[in-house]
Amino acid sequence: MYKMLSNKEILIRRKLKDDFSYYAPRCLQIVDKGGDFVPFVMNSAQQYIHTKIEEQYKETGKVRAILLKGRQQGVSTYVQARYLWKTTHNKGKKAFILTHATSATQSLYSMTKRYYYNLPPVVRPAINKNNASELEFHNLDSGYRVSTAGSSGVGRGSTIHYFHGSEVAFWTNGEQHITGVLQAISDNVGTEIILESTSDGPKGLFHKMCKDAYDNKNDYQLIFVPWFWQEEYRAKASIDFTLTPEEKTYAEQYDLDIEQMFWRRNKINTFVRGIEDFRREYPATYEEAFQAESENALWTRKDFKTISQVKFDHIKDSTDDIQTIIAFDPAGTSNENSDESGVIIASLIEDKVYVFHDSSGRYKPDEVVTYITQLYHLYDCDRLTIETNYGGDWIPSTFRNEDPNVVIHTVHARKGKKLRAEPIAHAYRQGRIIHVGDLSLLESELTTWNPYDSKAPSPNRLDAVVYAITDLLDIAQKQDTPVAWGF
Repeated sequence: MYKMLSNKEILIRRKLKDDFSYYAPRCLQIVDKGGDFVPFVMNSAQQYIHTKIEEQYKETGKVRAILLKGRQQGVSTYVQARYLWKTTHNKGKKAFILTHATSATQSLYSMTKRYYYNLPPVVRPAINKNNASELEFHNLDSGYRVSTAGSSGVGRGSTIHYFHGSEVAFWTNGEQHITGVLQAISDNVGTEIILESTSDGPKGLFHKMCKDAYDNKNDYQLIFVPWFWQEEYRAKASIDFTLTPEEKTYAEQYDLDIEQMFWRRNKINTFVRGIEDFRREYPATYEEAFQAESENALWTRKDFKTISQVKFDHIKDSTDDIQTIIAFDPAGTSNENSDESGVIIASLIEDKVYVFHDSSGRYKPDEVVTYITQLYHLYDCDRLTIETNYGGDWIPSTFRNEDPNVVIHTVHARKGKKLRAEPIAHAYRQGRIIHVGDLSLLESELTTWNPYDSKAPSPNRLDAVVYAITDLLDIAQKQDTPVAWGF
């Protein structure tokens, strides 16, 4: 005979069935970093994803979501848990998981089985199929199946209600798999498709689907999860750790603390391509995840020669023959949606230009004048070069009022940006321009700016560095410094 359930037990059972946030910490176990089983309590990223998915489900009756995220943010952990919850509480529902590699398939399937075998008996249905790729619940006629994106035809001929595509950007035969799987999933109420991946750059199926979702050209909602939502992505900073100007701008932009920035710098140092790999693996924004060199850019990554701050200080200390320029390319407006103002400092030593400081960012007019004046004296600059094209004629007089000792050189650009930048890009290729320390935001702008895209944001860092280097070359030529620029 079956035991009669009390009203309280009925309400609890119903809540476990209807509310994943209630179900997860009470029924699911995950393994923590120490190897211990602990209740599954959703982290910030998982909670955000769950909220967005549930909102879509309530609005449309189904889920169509593309999740763009960084490494190890618990996205697959959440989706696997969600689909176990769905298949163990509904009859005749099939979940299908497709990953990019056999090892990933085995890992996700092992996670699901671990969830299942640690369920409380009251919510753990009996199984009648349990093999290397399938888990079927006997009385419910529901279950899980997993596969790896390799050969064509995976998923065809199946009936699928819940689909999880893992690391879609790295699928082999991605177009074929999506076509086959989507044919197996009806457009009926209750069906779910969740595609998730880190970025593999601006190419392929995943990038196209993300872009279409971003532009509202398909039925998917794009859910982006920045790296800094992950609570564990922080490290205790060393006593001598200080932020570079670029790191300070980044930290202020995303409201990050010193431990998050220390973790970020250490992680960047583990990548072969440094900041470029970090942006792809741990993006701060949707745009950053797909950032890559433009085919039409005047610079490529291989054009950059970099030395440490220590080495640059040694070079400076070994000579008196040094000229230093601070270049300022002001933004046309001063509000939160304005372009950044370019602020770059560079020095000419013998026949090379060393770019060593980037304080570009969004500033209020009164603040930027005071700040640049302070930088001028801090770095013992010889002059300040100011671009005055867009109503900037007032700026030189403002600087003179702030400090009449600042030597000012104004530039009213008559050539287009491309024509101004081409000889400087050529100097980079000749190895005449050296970057000192981390100038990743500048380098990103140089390699992603498309001179033929009239709708692209103004490249203020690029403009400032072009003005600084051009000005130093002009000084060198007037002083008959033997600089073999090769123009």
